Amino acid sequence: MTALVDLADVNLPDLHLVGGKAARLGALAASGLPVPPGFCVTTAVYDELVAPRVAGLAADPAVDAEELARSARTAIEEIELPADLVDGITARLAAFGLGTEVAVRSSATTEDSATASFAGQFSTTLRVAGVAAALRAVRACWASMFGVPATRYGEHRSGPSAPRMAVLIQPMVAARCAGVLFV
Repeated sequence: MTALVDLADVNLPDLHLVGGKAARLGALAASGLPVPPGFCVTTAVYDELVAPRVAGLAADPAVDAEELARSARTAIEEIELPADLVDGITARLAAFGLGTEVAVRSSATTEDSATASFAGQFSTTLRVAGVAAALRAVRACWASMFGVPATRYGEHRSGPSAPRMAVLIQPMVAARCAGVLFV
């Protein structure tokens, strides 16, 4: 299983592994635009750890959106992350520099596609400091896949495959300006 991937090694064909946001940022970086470095907790981790825990919940038509969100969040919070994954995240966070705050960002495979945006539906946590907080924020990204807004939006935008969630972690930057680029 490929658990972690550096953003510098990501491009559009990797969308299935790193989600839409990370794949597009990787492509922008490869084009020479100034994209902060980062790394992804891949969809392979989601497939192995999260999907089996929530599959029954999401498939049960008797479970409403609010109950799905609560149950999924509880199930995801109870997942014990493998030591090698925690060690890998810890090492990559340390490479950003001691005390560096990070942004922990959702990057779903259904995000930013031609038919759906999911803008604002999935979790992003800014100014995260420390490994424990970063791991909590990763779980929050996974849980946001089952949040009420995302679930309701997704009901009307189901694609050919089940959505999956990767998580992008980047150091916070002191920006002089910011913007949105559509490519």
